[in-house]
Amino acid sequence: MPIQFAPIYTRLAELGEPYALPADWSWVGVDPDCRQLPEAVAAFRALEKEFPAEDLLTSGVARQADGKLALSPDLMADEPGFIVLHNDAGDAFDVATAGGCLYGGVPALRMHLDRATKQALQASDCPWMYDLMFGCFSMADTVLLRSLGLAAAPAAMLDSLTLAGLQRLLWLVGGRATKDIEKVQVGLRVDELGDPATAPNVDPHNKPPLFSLRLLAGSLARCTAEVPEALLPVARGLAAAKVYLGFEWRTIGVWHPTEEDLATIQYRRWLRSAEAVRRFLLPCPTRYPLEAFLAPGPPKLQKPAKPSPAEAYLQHLDRLAPPSRRNPTDPEPERGRYDELVDQLFVRPLVERAMQAKDLEDRGLFIHLATLARLYHHIVPAVLASERRSCEELRWNNGMPLPPEPFEQWKGLANEMLKVIRHRAAIRKNTWGGR
Repeated sequence: MPIQFAPIYTRLAELGEPYALPADWSWVGVDPDCRQLPEAVAAFRALEKEFPAEDLLTSGVARQADGKLALSPDLMADEPGFIVLHNDAGDAFDVATAGGCLYGGVPALRMHLDRATKQALQASDCPWMYDLMFGCFSMADTVLLRSLGLAAAPAAMLDSLTLAGLQRLLWLVGGRATKDIEKVQVGLRVDELGDPATAPNVDPHNKPPLFSLRLLAGSLARCTAEVPEALLPVARGLAAAKVYLGFEWRTIGVWHPTEEDLATIQYRRWLRSAEAVRRFLLPCPTRYPLEAFLAPGPPKLQKPAKPSPAEAYLQHLDRLAPPSRRNPTDPEPERGRYDELVDQLFVRPLVERAMQAKDLEDRGLFIHLATLARLYHHIVPAVLASERRSCEELRWNNGMPLPPEPFEQWKGLANEMLKVIRHRAAIRKNTWGGR
């Protein structure tokens, strides 16, 4: 696979910085090929000095704007970020953005040539008959999935595929042509000579899929089921190809996360376990064929829900109890908001019950429990942080006991609660016995 513009793409990556995932996913180690340009203008000026204008234009890094050379709009989009694609030899052969590949067009038709994507597709623990690739409608989702060790591609330009592009996609996903338009090999680019999808010795009617494509109807990075507006034209276009060209998209479907899916992802994210998140996403639950997703009509766009007080409590607790490799940022505001939520969720209801109680013993019981609840949740972040650090260390030292110090405080509070309960039970027993 001869690579003409590898030095340009490599230099572009060097001028950028690692892609920054959303704060809730900041604990995930970002794939090193995922970059962003904090100073796009300065980066382009450096590229202009090092490479000929013709090469910058042909590579897709630059465009002509008002007679002048300018950085590609795809590198300065509203959602910044790009992925440098490498062949098996480690040479950069293209750059994928949210708007498409700079040199090769449609990312979903090209990402399988990338070394890291190949490794993800060939994962031995994939439960599907065919390896899974996610089609994402945001760069944050693409980077997140890739960083979790899953194959992902921006879904850009899938709504405007030419006939050759549709035929190539049909070839990649192992679909079937049922009418007069055959599933044939499309022309090779000079840097696609090693592409197994276009191997001349494979019968096009019997070639198995290289991957199954799952379009993401939601956002994992934002943990929402809000349907991206760009998904509907893609789903309609592929469905139209089935109707008017007879293309059977057997392995293309839509994953629309349910509330249960999102809750599971949020919990595994809270545990900071990339492997736990990955193993949940591999089976790609609640998936639909294109027709089932579109009928009886496109799903209504949903506004992202405001987190409930309980969800907000877990978020602030998570930030107050980081693992050892990450320190909390500016913990005072987090602690203040955490304490407010503890009062709202655990303390105030007990105080209100105390004020409503007519029996003085009942009132004293609820006041005592409210005090213990505040103390209990005050030490929860320290206990959780200690547990997380211990779990990290246990990866390297199996059988090491958890440190006892934070748990002694917790044990003491638990004993206090038991005393209150036993005291109240004894009072009730004497009262009933007197009757």
